[in-house]
Amino acid sequence: MNDAFLTLQMKLLIARYGYRHVVETLAGAHECSLEEVDAMLSRLQDRRRKRRTKPPDSYGEILQEITRSRPETRELIEKLGALYQSRTFLPELRHVNHFLERHGVSRRHSSRREALRAVIQVLGSLDEHELRDLLESTLEVGTSGEFAALANQIMAVPHRTER
Repeated sequence: MNDAFLTLQMKLLIARYGYRHVVETLAGAHECSLEEVDAMLSRLQDRRRKRRTKPPDSYGEILQEITRSRPETRELIEKLGALYQSRTFLPELRHVNHFLERHGVSRRHSSRREALRAVIQVLGSLDEHELRDLLESTLEVGTSGEFAALANQIMAVPHRTER
């Protein structure tokens, strides 16, 4: 809350007296030159710019970039990508991280959206046969696996802790 109040006060001072006059007064109060204050402010702005992350590329951009060199796999990767987005392929983040680790990507991702590029890159590195196998196994699990998991939950007998 203090930062928000200070920011508001600074904006009011700049609006009332002008940016240059506020910086000159700040330099006088800080007992340093105007150039030193300008240098400090530009370093702060540079740090803020570095902190801002680039928004993630869209699925289409990533797909086009990855499959540019191998157009024969594009259709399979598109299907797996669509299944990924619908959470049929790698439905949970832990599945995504495990899949990526199995294929040599050691970085842990904090969201499925953030991991999209890495998943598509791994898919792009697989040969056509591996992609077909992956697609077939995903479709098999997608149709029967959800119902099997639900049935297991319904049929599960509570564990007894009594002895």
